[in-house]
Amino acid sequence: MNSPNTLGDATDLAQLLGDTETITQLLSVVALNSTQKVPLSAETVVNQSSSVNRELADLFFQFLLSRGYATRGETPEVIEINGEDCINLLSDCRRSINVLDYVDKRTEQVAIDFVCTLPENDPGFSDLDPVDFGMRQITTRLLTLCRNASDELVLTSPFLEVEGMDWLLPGLEGALERGVDLTLVSRQLQPGQPNHTAVQRLFEIAEGHDGQLAVYDYYEPEEDGKHPKYTLHSKILIADQRTAYVGSANFTKYGFSQNLEIGVVIQAPAVKSLNSVVAHVVGDTATLVTPGTEWLQ
Repeated sequence: MNSPNTLGDATDLAQLLGDTETITQLLSVVALNSTQKVPLSAETVVNQSSSVNRELADLFFQFLLSRGYATRGETPEVIEINGEDCINLLSDCRRSINVLDYVDKRTEQVAIDFVCTLPENDPGFSDLDPVDFGMRQITTRLLTLCRNASDELVLTSPFLEVEGMDWLLPGLEGALERGVDLTLVSRQLQPGQPNHTAVQRLFEIAEGHDGQLAVYDYYEPEEDGKHPKYTLHSKILIADQRTAYVGSANFTKYGFSQNLEIGVVIQAPAVKSLNSVVAHVVGDTATLVTPGTEWLQ
């Protein structure tokens, strides 16, 4: 038998077999019988594996025969395989199916909408609306995310203020009232800091609602106190780990009305990755802020 190039066939076999468990079991059966120098049959494969039925075993052997990895034995049911080549093929096949799974996940249907804030004080934009650029207003889409959320909202912003949060409070309060949990991560939430009043307001609004509000301060200053050793600068709102706003706008009056800001609203399974980053920050180094602590006194 000639030695085929396994890399050229691995993807085809991966698509035929369908999952890594089946490939792993076939690899185990082939390796065992190759070591023992025992000819293979479809019946042997079925008996020595739990996820390979007779139909799939026959297809597997037809593939090996057609691609030069095996020949017929003394009887049609017995297959003599090139053990080393077949093991290499199945190993490459397993790697290929992992790549195919990754590509499938990354190319699942993704809905993307660009959103913007047009500066209201710029006369050049006085007669224009985001729709003129094929976009929607950032605050409109954020309120939609809040309204459609059924389980949780995750919000991060380095800068907050009451005037800016007033745009979102109806949506946030409505979500909390429906029992949606809200996690907010910001920075420098102590009294006297710009974000303090906005967070106080949010705690007041959340009181008495079914949804739980959790607020975290993610800020570690340098020894001189003038600059952060680490903190956050992300501006995101994630709804139910499925849909997320990611953009340049802080949750402030300037971000929502006076600056030119651009963002994107993404609906895709990959949004869970954003949620994972925030969950790591919350679980590792951010400080939980509760009413009555030094942050909110």
